[in-house]
Amino acid sequence: MLGGVRSKIIRQETDGAPATLHELWICSDGEVDVAVKGRKDDDGGYLIDDLQDVPTIFIAFPLFGTQDLPFPAVVNSRKFEPDEERDGVFLGKGNEDTAEVRQNRRLLEQAGDLLVRLFSGHASGWKNAHALMNLAVPPDKD
Repeated sequence: MLGGVRSKIIRQETDGAPATLHELWICSDGEVDVAVKGRKDDDGGYLIDDLQDVPTIFIAFPLFGTQDLPFPAVVNSRKFEPDEERDGVFLGKGNEDTAEVRQNRRLLEQAGDLLVRLFSGHASGWKNAHALMNLAVPPDKD
């Protein structure tokens, strides 16, 4: 749904354990997708799951090395320009202003706007919506 928020149920199965159902809430604008993961609690409400150790940036596949970025959602765009090692996207140093840097910055700014849209539309149903605001200082990366 262009510009809207949708949800998708994911079934996680582990050997010998009952299946766990997770729900993804996804907001997209056609270029960028932002998703948070949650689950129903025992009272029928929803809890947002922590994304600790989950890569934050995807270009269809995860960019390993992005799991320590303090963004509270997963961001996916096929238009990101990854760095050579495919472990991040380059945002420039200082006054660096290449087409790739501008594109990556623009897409991440869009991701921030989409997260606000996602949060605004669904926060009332999440018991721990404050988890989305748990932001930290970004690590020092190239």
